[in-house]
Parts: sequence; C-alpha cells; structure tokens
Amino acid sequence: MKRMKLVMLAILAAAIFFPFGGCLGPLDPIADIDDPVVPALAIPVASFSYYCGEELILVGSEVCFDGSDSYDPNGEIVWGKWEFGDGEEIEGNWTLDGFWVWENEEREWVELAGVAVVDYPYSEPGRYTVKLTVWNENGDPGSTSHTFVVRADTPQPPVVPDHEIEVLVTADKSEIYIAEEYEIDTTSLLWALVGTATNVSTQTFSSVVINARMLNSGGAVIENEIDILWDVTPGAVHEFTLWIFEEDRVETIEIYEIETY
Repeated sequence: MKRMKLVMLAILAAAIFFPFGGCLGPLDPIADIDDPVVPALAIPVASFSYYCGEELILVGSEVCFDGSDSYDPNGEIVWGKWEFGDGEEIEGNWTLDGFWVWENEEREWVELAGVAVVDYPYSEPGRYTVKLTVWNENGDPGSTSHTFVVRADTPQPPVVPDHEIEVLVTADKSEIYIAEEYEIDTTSLLWALVGTATNVSTQTFSSVVINARMLNSGGAVIENEIDILWDVTPGAVHEFTLWIFEEDRVETIEIYEIETY
C-alpha cells in the first residue's frame, strides 16, 4: 500500500511540474534562453574650447584650441585632427608620445607633443569654422566644430550693415528709462549698440546692470551681453554700450532686464 501511494505521488508530481516540459520552461533547454544583448559600441566624443588670452581674437594672435575634454566611452582616444577653416590642418597622436634614441652611448627619451592642445594663428580676418575629429584604438571617429570671428587688429572704416538690427526693450522701465533712440556704431573693432538710460526714480543706485540678448533671424539666442552703469543718481542720464560680437548674424537686440543695486 505504501508503495502504491509513493507511485501515485510520483505520477501526480510529474503531472503538476512537467505538463509542458517542466515548470522552468519547455523541454528544449536552449529555446527559452534569450540571446545575449551586445551593446552598440559608442563612438568617441569630441569636445574643445578655444581662447587667445584677450576678449577678441585678432589677426596674428595665437588661438589656443584645447580638446582635452574629449573622451571615448569604451576605451581611449589615440589620434586627432584639427581643421582650422582656412585650408590648414594638423593631425597626430592625441597625447604625448616619443621614442628612444642613443646619444653618446646612452639611451634618451625624445618626447613628441600630442595634438590634444594646439596653438594656431590666423593671418586674415574673417569667420572660421574649426572642426576637431578624434579616433579611438578601433578607428571609430567622433567630431565637433565651432565657428568664431577673427578680427582685424586696427579699426575699420564705417560699414553699412546689410540688414537692419531691431532693438526691443522688454525690461521694466519704471526706475531706469531706456530712450527709444539708438545708434549702431560700426567704426570700431566690434559693432556696438549705443543708447541712453535715465534714472526716473528718487533713489540713487550704486550700479545698474543692463542685460541684453542677441537673437538671430530665427529668434534663437546667439549671445548675451551686459553693460554696467555706476553711481546713478536721480535724474542722471547715462550712456550705455552693448557690444555685438556676431554682427552678421544678429537680427534683434532685446534688452530684457535692468537690475538696480
């Protein structure tokens, strides 16, 4: 009897746990195993900044291009190439490299500079688009680019703008009134919006900050600019200047905030 019960229990267990090949899956042990997911290889991320030690990039001054923030998610960057927008380019090992030489029967290491950080001078004024391309050890490339203006090192004759620059004042003018008469000065290295601000309040402000943004034809912000007025007494009229760095792209200048301190 006990043996009969054990046989019945075994049959019942088999019916419960293996009706379709078992509770852990079908009889085919391979059919229910997911194929391993192989992540797509990410390409290198190119990134760089540039500066020349001055507020403006002038003809003849060396511009430092620093691409050391570039990286590769799966490895390392081994090669880089700079295209400076004037037909010239530099490429080579990304980081410092070198080789051994024999000098006076002694072995010395000769270091070669990499191209992660380079200096480059421009000989002509104009707008230049600089492109950086980096490669990892697998030969996968990644690139990015920036556009900037190189200016002549002397003031230029007055230039007639090829389009009208609209000026909007959306800031609160209850304390500082911005006159609706402006001048676009094109005689200096930079174009500039010149206007006047009047303290129409009864307070004296140690400083007044005029905040503006430069917009292109699509309404996108190209850059932000400020001017600071000092010791603004009641009734005083002050001239302010807002520099226009991207003159050939700016369509609208919006004075959107006036801060008083």
